[in-house]
Amino acid sequence: APVTQFAVPLTLVVHYTDEAAAGLDESRLQIFYWNEAQQQWVGIPTIIDAQANTLTVHLDHLTLFAALEAEARNPSLYLPLLRR
Repeated sequence: APVTQFAVPLTLVVHYTDEAAAGLDESRLQIFYWNEAQQQWVGIPTIIDAQANTLTVHLDHLTLFAALEAEARNPSLYLPLLRR
């Protein structure tokens, strides 16, 4: 049977460059996943380390992920991450 959820969370650490985040408010970066049923991006609690240029999340499933600027009026796709 395919695995759709992990019993123990997987830690995902995303590294980015200052150039990649240019023009974005790093304090508002957040990892989102695509919810097929709702047809929208859903935010995941994200630990931001602007000094180390990393975003860290704990995942219990794999799907399409992206790093977006949270609460932006028109969030632009910043960094596509994973696809199941």
